[in-house]
Amino acid sequence: MDLILTPLTEPKEDATDDDRIRWDRSCDNCGVFCGKTRDFWTGSVTRYLGKTQVVLTFGTCTNCKQAP
Repeated sequence: MDLILTPLTEPKEDATDDDRIRWDRSCDNCGVFCGKTRDFWTGSVTRYLGKTQVVLTFGTCTNCKQAP
């Protein structure tokens, strides 16, 4: 079975460690940085395109998680 697993965004190539932490802990919907003081929710979704498995991972803040 084929598998596609890729981040939708990435930090810039010359990103600092702080830049990478900010990218990793920011809401994929609204962009707010959650850091250590805000709840941050992560998840993944698996779908199939024919016989190819596609896995998407995401992170979201509490406000976007609760949005309808």
